[in-house]
Amino acid sequence: MPRAILCDLDGVIWRGETVLEDNLRRLLAWSRKVPLAFLTNNSTRHHREVASRLEALGFVQPVVITSGRVAARALVREGVSRVFLIGEEGLVRELQEAGVQPVEENAEVVLVGMDRRACYDRLNRAFQELQRGARFWATNTDVSYPAEGSLHLGAGALVAALRAAGGPPERVFGKPSPEMFRYALDLLGIAPSPEVWVIGDRVDTDVEGAVRLGLTPVLVLSGVTASPPDGFSGILGIPEAP
Repeated sequence: MPRAILCDLDGVIWRGETVLEDNLRRLLAWSRKVPLAFLTNNSTRHHREVASRLEALGFVQPVVITSGRVAARALVREGVSRVFLIGEEGLVRELQEAGVQPVEENAEVVLVGMDRRACYDRLNRAFQELQRGARFWATNTDVSYPAEGSLHLGAGALVAALRAAGGPPERVFGKPSPEMFRYALDLLGIAPSPEVWVIGDRVDTDVEGAVRLGLTPVLVLSGVTASPPDGFSGILGIPEAP
């Protein structure tokens, strides 16, 4: 019996607009027994928008941590007020609600998230800001994410373009970064331990992040990962709640 569950979204609860019904049924049962928080590297939607979608599926006042929400908190904590942003409306709203207004020049930080409208000109503007001395931060480095029928290109592809031009990001906020897991555990009031389950569909983010913090990974095969890797020592599939 876990003390708490940290759960991914894309590839676990849904693939695009398609709900993964068996996973949903099991997680709803667990949510009635232990504290549950949802963690997603996807920064395209504001955390309250994601929470509304989860409420419509039956979860009560779900706790949602997006990589954009974690990045916004970090910007505030470090006193950064000028950010050049590559990202969609959800990320813009996370920053604005935290009091951080995106700018087009003289940025302290270039923050890159998922942006399906990104183009060469936008990436080049970001590159110019980095050359002027702005720090390079990323919401996450996932090169893909699961959608209906296939994988789609992720924020990591945009990060990789700027990395090739000027070096790796100084900070990354999405999984497997411990920062996102610790944020969720702080909100739940629970310390890291093997009694905390991390449910996800990716070895390089969900499983790796769990292992780094001494949490127990629970790997589902409904998203990116098609089969468990050699030596996987966590839980395969979401167990039925007792």
